Amino acid sequence: MQFNIRALLGLMVAASVFCGIVFAAPPIVATPILVGILWISPSLWINGIIYGRGPWRPFFIGGTIAGLGPHLGALYYSVMVAAELLDGNGWSELFETNDRLSNLYVAAIFLFPGVFALLGGLVGVWTWWMFQPAKAQAATTQPGMESPKVDEYVIVSGRLTTTPVERRT
Repeated sequence: MQFNIRALLGLMVAASVFCGIVFAAPPIVATPILVGILWISPSLWINGIIYGRGPWRPFFIGGTIAGLGPHLGALYYSVMVAAELLDGNGWSELFETNDRLSNLYVAAIFLFPGVFALLGGLVGVWTWWMFQPAKAQAATTQPGMESPKVDEYVIVSGRLTTTPVERRT
């Protein structure tokens, strides 16, 4: 598997921004971003089911099914946190900048369903792979007989032909 430099750079930027949000941003900035990621993530999985081809479709189907329960639990938790912020004195906790561990807790709760989704996706691809038909055995040819490739011409007795030529060893 090969990656081009753009994909590698994009992955590095995404990981850097994520680490910056979780470990360096104040909770008032990090919590809404992580909640937004939680609420938008089902669109990635559903679009993967619709537009995925080959092994990608079973990956997204397995990931959607495996991550659905934990995702609904995290959604419920996010709604309860929002209700607590509106009712109580929760806004003062979000404005505290010295408690960086709260970002890690929020990230763990809101992004934990992704672990289940990825594992379910891998199980989906494994199942798809197990049900693929066995690869056909290579056609047996007589020793010394070799058929030319599709665009390959063989010179036999001064003329071009595409018929198999017996080669002597």
